[in-house]
Amino acid sequence: MRIFIVIFFYFFLLHLTSAKTLIIDSASKITNDQVFNLNNGMKIIAFNLEGHTKNNLGYYGQSKCNGIREMKDDKLLKLNVFCEIIFQDGSKIWSKSERSGELNQAGVGRSIFIDASSKLKSLIGTECIYAVNKVLNSDFFKAKCKISEEIFNKLKIQ
Repeated sequence: MRIFIVIFFYFFLLHLTSAKTLIIDSASKITNDQVFNLNNGMKIIAFNLEGHTKNNLGYYGQSKCNGIREMKDDKLLKLNVFCEIIFQDGSKIWSKSERSGELNQAGVGRSIFIDASSKLKSLIGTECIYAVNKVLNSDFFKAKCKISEEIFNKLKIQ
């Protein structure tokens, strides 16, 4: 039993030391939205966002996003947003973000990388936790994603 505990903690600590955090900061502005007011009190808002992003790997880029917000009585029921990010070296990544809850102006959700150009393919499937704060027509977004130290070092711009 004692050896099992030692092995468990060895692999647990090894996993902790080999993980890094990818940190993403973005700001975007709503460029277009279309509102559907339903008779049952629901509101469906289709919108587009354009903005800028940077991360702690040294990448800077522009983002374009399309999303749908479902609301009732000014409470957010569901939000789905798909984004394409183009970085300074021409590489691209696509993500899907979602959240639900009662807050429309700010909140916490989950994001996942769903596709990428060849250089960033190792990030596909990576899940992130994000927080967003809405100010006027702008969204300020911060995400944290756990990735391996190997992937972090491979993708980091020197």
